[in-house]
Amino acid sequence: MVKNKKICVYCGKTGKISNDHIPPKNLFPSPRPSNLITVPSCKECNEKASKDDEYLRLVLFMRSDISDHPEVLKNKAKLQRSLQKPEQQGFRASFLNSLAFVDSHTPAGIYLGKTNAFRVDMKRINNVIKRITRGLFYKEKGRRLPDNYQVCCYIFDILNEHPYSLGILTMKDIITSTLQGKSSTVGDDVFRYWCRFAIDEENSSAMVLSFYNRVNFLALTTPNKITAQN
Repeated sequence: MVKNKKICVYCGKTGKISNDHIPPKNLFPSPRPSNLITVPSCKECNEKASKDDEYLRLVLFMRSDISDHPEVLKNKAKLQRSLQKPEQQGFRASFLNSLAFVDSHTPAGIYLGKTNAFRVDMKRINNVIKRITRGLFYKEKGRRLPDNYQVCCYIFDILNEHPYSLGILTMKDIITSTLQGKSSTVGDDVFRYWCRFAIDEENSSAMVLSFYNRVNFLALTTPNKITAQN
């Protein structure tokens, strides 16, 4: 199928279209890899997403489980410089307001006292994951996801908190099946994804999105009539 490069993959608008990077190119240190994925996007969708892209990078880099990843270490200095820019004043204030003291425990349950924690706005994270999913759907299918379809996404951290509920077990089965397929990698383990389409429904899919091999999401494209957690 020939890709229509004059249609925004997110909103369907036509007209002046530019390239949008999925995942956000700010996750990749310079020099950036040659296989970055780009999809057609209108200016409004592209600009509207930039702050959420920056928020995703900040949240990922705050995680202790990827703090030693070589690509994160290369990129942290750039993030610090970015946060010092005058135009980032509002972003810095929002970040500081998200810090809180919480109880800290060892894996064995021993209390360690209070520590700083970052309250994550999952709605903003999900906005980025949904956009990436729509972009990957376009990359795989050569067309945008129809408007009567939705993207539902789940971070593995949440799935692991309720391992025995029926819904979680179903999603884990979907994850296992999806991971049996071929994966595609962008950059030096910065981003990797697996994609599996339903046999009897060409627009329904399951994707596993992995950042730095440690932060993982399940994303589903389903008809709007199907109720799912977003």
